[in-house]
Amino acid sequence: MEKKPYESYGFKLKDKVEIRIDKVNCKGKVFFEPKHPRYSIGSTIQAKFIEHSTEKDKFEEERHILIVEDPDGNRSTIRTTNDDQRDINYKPDYINCVVDGISKGCLILRSIGD
Repeated sequence: MEKKPYESYGFKLKDKVEIRIDKVNCKGKVFFEPKHPRYSIGSTIQAKFIEHSTEKDKFEEERHILIVEDPDGNRSTIRTTNDDQRDINYKPDYINCVVDGISKGCLILRSIGD
């Protein structure tokens, strides 16, 4: 397991760490994810709003996203859920989010409310 994605977890050498299988690829390689020390799937957090952006979806169509920073300082993207969030003047300090997943130490977030 790589060290860098999990530095904020506070693990020390020889610590026992609870893990889960994140995925198994087509060649049978197993990827593990240690349990996050503070968050779990379904937790709610306040993510700091950084900026508006766009990205292309799997159909190559452009969609509006928001870039946010989780409490550990990792940046993530969240999909906008309404027209207010797509307005370029929408610039809240924080956005309420739910943790939909955790991968390589980063929270996978979804906006709730607003």
